[in-house]
Amino acid sequence: MKKEIKSFLSKLVIKPRLTSTHTDYANFVGCSMLPSMFNDKYNKVNQYILDTRERIAGHTPPTDPVLENIELVNSVFEPLIKALFIFKMKKEGFTIKDKQAKAEKSFRHSSIKLSASLDGLMDINGKETIVEFKRSAISKFEKIKEFYYPQIQGQMMCTGIKTVYLVVLSKFSDELSWEKIAYDDDWRPAIEKTVKNFWSRVNTRESF
Repeated sequence: MKKEIKSFLSKLVIKPRLTSTHTDYANFVGCSMLPSMFNDKYNKVNQYILDTRERIAGHTPPTDPVLENIELVNSVFEPLIKALFIFKMKKEGFTIKDKQAKAEKSFRHSSIKLSASLDGLMDINGKETIVEFKRSAISKFEKIKEFYYPQIQGQMMCTGIKTVYLVVLSKFSDELSWEKIAYDDDWRPAIEKTVKNFWSRVNTRESF
């Protein structure tokens, strides 16, 4: 780790992000659900459907203790990754204006039941940009981007913002990687179809 980063981190005070989502899961698919919907290997859609039915009925779905732990860990690491990203971007000459207050809301799509809850929102060199923070054990950035790509495109569909920075901190080193990703309208029909199919299965009470 470089000396300047060590010095920066030694002075950093982390405030855990207490709210990780603002999505009304009884009425909207969260964009964070989209990667599982597009990837059979990590398919959790059936559980999402069961949980959604519980919420519609006014019940709170049971929470896996392991998932509670993951959410707690993420609430600490997201602010750390964000602070490190801003520090490094400023060192490279970018101007950054944090707009976290605006990010702390639910952004709902105008025509389908899809909602985005953002990790971060910033003006980067004067352009409003979504920032998505991840901490991953996967070493290849392209694989991480491929998995989360539906989530990123869904966020842009919900907000109308045309760029996202995907920022990834490695679990096994202090390496921070990022890439600027543009809106791709070719993804819109697939996401719309996937969201509509989800609600169709919820509403028809399809068993599995």
